[in-house]
Amino acid sequence: MEKVSGQTWEHYVQTRLIDTAALPACQSTFPVKGQGDVAAGQGSDGVLPDHAEPSAMAPAGGVWCSVNGMNRWVQTLLNGGQTVDGRKVISLAQRDALWAPHALLPLPDSADRTKSHFRAYGYGWFMEDFYGLKRVWHTGTVSGMVSYVSMLPEKNTGLVVLTNHDDNHATYSIALTMSSLIATGKSDDWVAYWQNEARKAQAKAAQEASTTGPGSPARPFITLPASELKEYVGLYHDAWRGDIRLFLKNNALVMEFGKADGLSGTLSALPHDLFVAKWQNRAEDAGDDSYVQFERDMSGKVTGFHMQVVGSDFSFDAQDLHPLKVSSP
Repeated sequence: MEKVSGQTWEHYVQTRLIDTAALPACQSTFPVKGQGDVAAGQGSDGVLPDHAEPSAMAPAGGVWCSVNGMNRWVQTLLNGGQTVDGRKVISLAQRDALWAPHALLPLPDSADRTKSHFRAYGYGWFMEDFYGLKRVWHTGTVSGMVSYVSMLPEKNTGLVVLTNHDDNHATYSIALTMSSLIATGKSDDWVAYWQNEARKAQAKAAQEASTTGPGSPARPFITLPASELKEYVGLYHDAWRGDIRLFLKNNALVMEFGKADGLSGTLSALPHDLFVAKWQNRAEDAGDDSYVQFERDMSGKVTGFHMQVVGSDFSFDAQDLHPLKVSSP
């Protein structure tokens, strides 16, 4: 977008989409000090920065918007890309391209409940058959806030769920209950369904952690002397995430990301150059604790590392990182 338009992502989205659609209380940049009525996500201290810095993750969820603004955007999409007062934001062909299947996806476990036979992904939207109707939807999770937009075009109806509680089960329960009522006039107990799903996932994670997970009796952590930990210390660089610094603090190995404010953690050692990064901000990042597998060259020097989330958080793409060591102390 920036290459084609010659504008920053933030400016283009603000002027061509948000302002054109006249979305109230919506913006393409992070709120700053002095702005009022700004929600803070779970785990946040609520303190706004003095100025907004461009974020590499903005195209994946960098719009800050009120529920009124989101409702107007949903109305615009349902109206074929035109606002209710006649402003054309995108063409009907562009809207239809967003909602056309481009990649088939496996059905969820709840497919029998919603009489769903297919699920696909378009351009930024999921779609599926839902009690015989087409449903277009997507979720959002960032900075301790979780959202859900669900639309039933044949009913000319959409709904927006915004929360500042970092738990997707609540938004799924609300969105599916309301979508079911709109589609059929009745609804299954989606609260009970997602409570049960959460309990099963927690039980499975606890079982794996206690039996085969890092730090379990089967895979105990080991203690390395400072002299060995120094081999990993240095500055690393990743083509995507930029500089990553590893240093010793109180005889522990610490990892700190230069391009991600507050993303730092302590590394606990397992055998064979394998560590687990336990992130410092437990409120926001505990679910993203990650394996760190260091690499060595033929002479035995540490040259880089790969990462993988210990659990299954799809939104933290640690597996795509391959930082290489560029300097040692």
